[in-house]
Amino acid sequence: WRHGEHFDPDASSLGITTTFVDSRDPGAFQRAITPDTRLVYGETLGNPGIEVLDIEAIAEVAHSNGLPLMVDSTFATPYPCNQSNTVLTS
Repeated sequence: WRHGEHFDPDASSLGITTTFVDSRDPGAFQRAITPDTRLVYGETLGNPGIEVLDIEAIAEVAHSNGLPLMVDSTFATPYPCNQSNTVLTS
């Protein structure tokens, strides 16, 4: 089971195409960006393996391409992952 298996069909029904990358590799995010990319999305603690997202590195990738970054923190609490101390806006 992968989280994306549930996310992708929902997005597809709205006309949104998704591309999944290894969240441990900021370069994978960069390589996946195309002229049609409108948003970079990541999970602070990726489901199902609880991979830790390097938010600052991914924010740099997104913002250097003029894209917003959306971060899902469903599994992370503010104590270990205080996003207000991380630059998430461009």
